[in-house]
Amino acid sequence: MKHWRQLFEPETYRREILEQDVCLFSPLDPITLANRLKDEMELSKTRTGRQVYGFGTEKKMNLVYAKRKGSRGFAAQLAATMEEHEGGTLMTGRTKQILKDIPFVILWCAFTGIFFAGSLVFWFHDFDWLARLIFSGIPAAMFIMVLALEWGRPERRPPEDIGSAQDIIDWLAKTVNAYPVEQNPGVQIK
Repeated sequence: MKHWRQLFEPETYRREILEQDVCLFSPLDPITLANRLKDEMELSKTRTGRQVYGFGTEKKMNLVYAKRKGSRGFAAQLAATMEEHEGGTLMTGRTKQILKDIPFVILWCAFTGIFFAGSLVFWFHDFDWLARLIFSGIPAAMFIMVLALEWGRPERRPPEDIGSAQDIIDWLAKTVNAYPVEQNPGVQIK
């Protein structure tokens, strides 16, 4: 069942639910935390299915929850900064949904657009109509096909279960014992 805001106020719903500020605390220091995340990323290369993977340093991290290979459509992302705080690490960032295959679509359309633009030369010179149709029709068909495949798929729409950003937070809780804290400068951490 869709939330009423998702039906009547999709942008407000997306901003409030899919994009959230996150503040987590881990008892590990930033260097140890970064090393543990690096080890987990090495292990995740051999796993299949939806999982958390990403990159970062002891100051920043960028984590994604999706299939590593062949992933398309929406994926949850957490971009956060890490700083030392009371013997542990305070991670502050923002979760959001990203589209993983947009760069491919842009490159494909640019590539086929170049061939289509080059084929327009055939329309202004004395060539057979079949040559004109072939040399401009094939790039045009490739262009239309990728647009139809990319934007006509049902999985392009946001999933009903939008808890995938929570999966990243749960993974951090399991991996580095991170737990949420209030984003308040005067917060006391246990």
